[in-house]
Amino acid sequence: MMSLLDRQQIPLALVQDTGEDIFDFEEVIRVLEAFSLIHLYSYVEVCDQEVIGLLCDHRPNLSSISPVFCDMHRLVQASTREWLNQPENDEVHIATKTLVSVTKLMPPGSYKDLPLSRILYPHADVVLAYSSDELNVVLGGDGRISTLNMQYRASLLLKLSCYLRDQGDLALSEDRASLSVEIRRRLFGPDESEQILESMESLAMTIELLDRREEADNMHRKILEARERLLGPNDRRTLNSLGLVGCGLRLLGEFAEAEKLYRRELAGSRTLHEQDPNAGPPIDSLIIALNNVAVVQLCQGECEEAQTLLQEALERSQDINGRELPRIWSTMELLAMTNQQLGKYEEAHSLFAEVLAGNKEVFGETHYKTLITRDRYTALLSQEGNYAQAEEEGMSLLKDEIRVSGVGRHSTIHNLRGRPLRAEEVWGGGEYLQAPSPSPRTSLGDKTICKSSDSFASRQCHCFSYLYCYVSGSSREDR
Repeated sequence: MMSLLDRQQIPLALVQDTGEDIFDFEEVIRVLEAFSLIHLYSYVEVCDQEVIGLLCDHRPNLSSISPVFCDMHRLVQASTREWLNQPENDEVHIATKTLVSVTKLMPPGSYKDLPLSRILYPHADVVLAYSSDELNVVLGGDGRISTLNMQYRASLLLKLSCYLRDQGDLALSEDRASLSVEIRRRLFGPDESEQILESMESLAMTIELLDRREEADNMHRKILEARERLLGPNDRRTLNSLGLVGCGLRLLGEFAEAEKLYRRELAGSRTLHEQDPNAGPPIDSLIIALNNVAVVQLCQGECEEAQTLLQEALERSQDINGRELPRIWSTMELLAMTNQQLGKYEEAHSLFAEVLAGNKEVFGETHYKTLITRDRYTALLSQEGNYAQAEEEGMSLLKDEIRVSGVGRHSTIHNLRGRPLRAEEVWGGGEYLQAPSPSPRTSLGDKTICKSSDSFASRQCHCFSYLYCYVSGSSREDR
């Protein structure tokens, strides 16, 4: 099993059976070490106690083992794989067992499991690549890989799609989600089952971030129709699809229609939460629904109602999850934008600063979530009249944007926020932005973005025109 994983930083939890006697397991591991086939070391060289706690949740006896990780020399790995390839050895069984172990241990994508996901991702990538030729044969109709193998492979691909999307690797996330959909359709037939819909939803969420909004909206609508038929209108997954379809309508400027769907989502989420107040998913769904209704209210200028909804979402988030979770940061960022529209700049500044610090610490300076928050924070600085700091932040943002997207390419910030943009979301005032995505050599200054009487929106229009002209190579005079 070790030979089918990445040869470095292999968690021993991946090769330990759940019911295996811990002393027998450690004895075998020590034999491998004695023959220099593996190198054992403690977790302190790799990760912190938090990751070990997550591993122990899956392998209760793990904490009694002092070495938690091991490395395998590449020659030992190659030799073992060659040995497995011999006809008398059960390669398919070992490969399937390894795949199942990685899939079960790989978290579904929640923030609290992110440190463990980073440890397991290299092993998931390697185990999926192993026997990939056989998988292609299966998809072509041969049957050499077992159904069990394909089921776990599809599940692992889905988990990796979610993880990669959160990490900002959208192209690879799309690839993993597409393959998960393909395998599950092979397993469950052309009729839409919930397993297929689950993979399709991850794919739609990724291609939406890739600015293929029409394609994503069509997929979300199809998923919603199927879930209403299969699961009923009040299932948590159906309510989630309502919110995703509403998001597409909101980004198209159809605020009234989006609000109808969002309020249906909110009503259903409140009902689920009332039925079981201590359950995790219902309260998460309720927080998302509160945020969604608040956003569409903010787009329509209903700042007071948006503020009330966001305050409720923030209180519920802190009660359940603690203040450090990205879901809470999303609520805080929306609340900051609401305060900005209400002219409460001090409160908005404090919230933006806290969200930005959290995003930088967890995701890094150039992750798309951080870039969006930095963009909005820069707009707030400008609206406050702090032009010097706004210019400094804007230039820093531009340099990171060029590193991420390259000179002459569409802005990652604006692609990942969705087109068309809302002036309320970007600048804190003005009209809804009807402009399409700019071409790589077109500045936003050519677009009708806001009322000419809106001085703040005009300043931001000028600011972003300058950034786009810089990226697209316009002359200094044109800039």
